[in-house]
Amino acid sequence: MLIYYFTIGFAHEPVTKRILLKGVQQICTIKLIRVETGREDDSRSRHTVRLIEQALYPFNINVEERTFKLPPDSTSITNIVRGLSEDILRDLCESYEVVLNISGGPRALVLAAFLAAVFAKSLKPNAKLRVELIPEYAFSNSRDSIIDLTPFVDLVARGVEMLIGEVRGRESLKNVLRQMMNNQEGVTKRELAQALRIKDVTVSSYLNDLFQLGLVERYRSDERDESRRYKLSDPGAVIVSLLRLCGVL
Repeated sequence: MLIYYFTIGFAHEPVTKRILLKGVQQICTIKLIRVETGREDDSRSRHTVRLIEQALYPFNINVEERTFKLPPDSTSITNIVRGLSEDILRDLCESYEVVLNISGGPRALVLAAFLAAVFAKSLKPNAKLRVELIPEYAFSNSRDSIIDLTPFVDLVARGVEMLIGEVRGRESLKNVLRQMMNNQEGVTKRELAQALRIKDVTVSSYLNDLFQLGLVERYRSDERDESRRYKLSDPGAVIVSLLRLCGVL
């Protein structure tokens, strides 16, 4: 069965037209993904969801809404990428076919949805996951108006899959990641060594490996602090969360 995800903005017609074109009998669930920023536009996207629900009501399709918070002063989309990755991954693990349409909504949501597809596909490379985009100039019912982004998702996902495979095959790295997941404000090498009961030089080697993989970042909490602190990078936090979901961590 097919589960259809849509990122939602202010226009409901592209969503309803795409669903009717696809064929309502093929779709078991439609998931409408939107963000709230605490601004007036939130009410417009909520209204879009209501219009889509009303238009699809006669067809008896299960419609679900998934809302993510994106405060106006936030520069991070990690929570959206993580949450949406987990949602897609669960559906793929249950052998559903998933289509993600990223035609609507703010750019932060569209980008987060694309990255979520990459992460989900990297953990389920053989699963049926398609990503599509309706160009802004195309509002017809023509099938040619749909841009298939799936090959690009697959290409990037293969790189992420290799990175995850590197972590999966090394128990020592997984131990460090587990510890860092529980210390999201960052830890020093000494703190990690004490928690894991291993030598500082060993921890240093692990952290350097994770830094090279792009899974952790390093910083100093203030100018007086001579010890570097390490914490998960935004992509690292998403990968660790998904590895936990899959039972790897």
